[in-house]
Amino acid sequence: MSNDNKGFTLVEVIIAIFAFSIICGTVLQLFILSGNMEEKTYNLEMANIKAVNAIELCKLADSYDDIEAEQTMFFNKEWGQTEKDSESAAFILSLSIKQIDDGLYDIEAKVTSVKGNELISLRTSKYYLGGLS
Repeated sequence: MSNDNKGFTLVEVIIAIFAFSIICGTVLQLFILSGNMEEKTYNLEMANIKAVNAIELCKLADSYDDIEAEQTMFFNKEWGQTEKDSESAAFILSLSIKQIDDGLYDIEAKVTSVKGNELISLRTSKYYLGGLS
């Protein structure tokens, strides 16, 4: 009598399903981590763009007579500008200009989340003949 059973046993099938589920779980975690990192990277990139733009606008001025020494701007999650008291405010850009020496000014731009986490801080100096108002 020959025993020509062809196929898999129940134990082999259960082991294969278990191994497959471990592999799928690992791949799923990588996709979730990738999505979270993409969002963080996007926010850092946009914070950098907004801070650099604010500093460059200040550096374009011939003098600081028409620029406020302290400025604050608010942005929503899509990085559109919004009001301070708006519930959609997610990020805050703080720009400060301080005189260091005669004609030399320090410009600092800081972007934080409304929760207080600092995303980026940039600082530069510029020499101008005009004074702060």
